[in-house]
Amino acid sequence: MRCIGFSTGALARGDFRKALQMLVGKNVCAVELSALRQDELMPLVQQLKELDLTSFKYISFHAPSSMEPSFEPMALDLLAEAASRKWPIIVHPDAMHTPPQNGIASAIVSASKTWTNASRSARPLKS
Repeated sequence: MRCIGFSTGALARGDFRKALQMLVGKNVCAVELSALRQDELMPLVQQLKELDLTSFKYISFHAPSSMEPSFEPMALDLLAEAASRKWPIIVHPDAMHTPPQNGIASAIVSASKTWTNASRSARPLKS
């Protein structure tokens, strides 16, 4: 049988608990814990230890798709918690303004994206 999963953000925007409740008793083996908006990241990370994720064979974590430059250091600290669980972390190419230089922050982001001058110029291509 194929492994089928859902993103919590697709099921219940901004309400990961409701989304996980919707999956109880369903034949779902994968989940993406979504914090697509900056203000969703801290509550999700703070409650990771309380979530019952035992029914999922595959878990990934979706970082905010954009964030304020001043929030980046906190975001990287919060994402380190997800990284410590060995979950894949999805990071959008233009979500962050400053490439991390070392340590866990660099490992989190480098596994998810490549910093190049071309990736920073994607916005002008849309016009």
